[in-house]
Amino acid sequence: MTPIWKRGAVVQILLDQFTDEEWSAIHPWTSARCEARQMDVARPLSVTVNPDVRTILLSGDSADWPEGIVDIDLLIARDGHGFFLPPASYFRVNILPPATEVI
Repeated sequence: MTPIWKRGAVVQILLDQFTDEEWSAIHPWTSARCEARQMDVARPLSVTVNPDVRTILLSGDSADWPEGIVDIDLLIARDGHGFFLPPASYFRVNILPPATEVI
């Protein structure tokens, strides 16, 4: 199931299921860049790493995102090589309209 956020919320994806081998393959990296893509528009997301507990947090404000499915990928560069997480797909979220007040 695709995670759902209301537009205007901070979208957060926590990557925390790394084995020792997987973590040593990506960390420490030279650079990490994350984008949320919707059609031809890419929006940058923050990448926060906590190496002590082997987690990566991807986050961004969805206030200006249109409604619908958003594909998110993370590009890691290490030792002159770049690779995406997840390797063969995207993280997907569904942006819904913001909450409205009922009178």
